[in-house]
Amino acid sequence: MLYAVIRVYPVVADMNGGTLIQVTGEGFTSMSSLQCIFAGEYYGPATYFNSTTVRCVAPAVSGTSESCGGESLEVALYPGLTTKNSIGLRRISTPAILSLEPAKGFYTEGQWVTVRGYGFLSATTLACRFLAVGRAPVTVRLPHVRAISGTEMQCYQPPVPRPFPVPSYLEVAIDGQIYSQSLIRYDIVGLPTSLELDPLTLRLSAAARPLLPPLRVYTIDEFQHRVLQYDVGTYVGNVTVYPEGQPGQLVRIDS
Repeated sequence: MLYAVIRVYPVVADMNGGTLIQVTGEGFTSMSSLQCIFAGEYYGPATYFNSTTVRCVAPAVSGTSESCGGESLEVALYPGLTTKNSIGLRRISTPAILSLEPAKGFYTEGQWVTVRGYGFLSATTLACRFLAVGRAPVTVRLPHVRAISGTEMQCYQPPVPRPFPVPSYLEVAIDGQIYSQSLIRYDIVGLPTSLELDPLTLRLSAAARPLLPPLRVYTIDEFQHRVLQYDVGTYVGNVTVYPEGQPGQLVRIDS
């Protein structure tokens, strides 16, 4: 009987385990003893689909692959009957994010985000995920992900139906399945709904011409994001100045 492993996908898998690997070959049989053998020493059950396809989950290993070609992944049909094709699976570290530029985007506008960190490499399975509690994750893959170097990637934030609640994050995966867990904030901002003052009140000493300290007014969306450059509207506000206490004491300014 002819049996062999021809290729595996993806060709990289996180060293902490959990990556689902599809093994394509020939001569596979549906048997309870069907197993995948990783690097000649890690055994795991294989799920049979047909005579040319099985799937198995990569186990956790103690380190990353020493070579770019990785370690062999073989299929054991039953004890004593194992493929010997040395098709490589490269084990990699979980990527980590240190910073994002820009760190926010508008919900109806797509934009590229530069991701800096470590553990990045070029792979056909690269993926970026925008996520927040209460929202379905938004995942982008090639060509909307670019590997620049071992410390830099680019992810495209697509338009989404609604802004994301706070907090929201951007995470990346090299094998397309096991994502970073860096929790670096990435805000997806919505339309302005109200105003925010910074500071809320101003206090100054009474004088013939008191010097008014800086007062900043921001538009914010439904999740309290400052809309900033994404709002080009013009707003008119009134400022009321009134005395509080005796002459010579403080005057409070409210908006």
